[in-house]
Amino acid sequence: MAGKVVSQKTDRKTVLDVNDMGAIEGVYTIQRADPILAKNRIERNANGKGVQRGNTQEHWRKVADIPEVLYYQLVEKFGKPSRDNWSDWSKWLNDYDNRFFRTTEGRV
Repeated sequence: MAGKVVSQKTDRKTVLDVNDMGAIEGVYTIQRADPILAKNRIERNANGKGVQRGNTQEHWRKVADIPEVLYYQLVEKFGKPSRDNWSDWSKWLNDYDNRFFRTTEGRV
């Protein structure tokens, strides 16, 4: 099986898996996560514990930045983030292995 790149941008590429007969067996997208993770680290450091404490008017705030490819995999698994399925999303975001996607300290 050989991969044929059909789309390429600076941070991601889409590849077709083609067998020896020329039939398409799959399509997948690869995305670099390191630029997003580096930006998340900067935001997390700027939004350390206690930074928002005095601001009671900030009811909505960014809690994570997830690569697009991973986001759509999670949407397939949990559904779009909403009040109905927030426990699944917050459990995933609060998992220790996924901490680098968060842009704030503490629990989501």
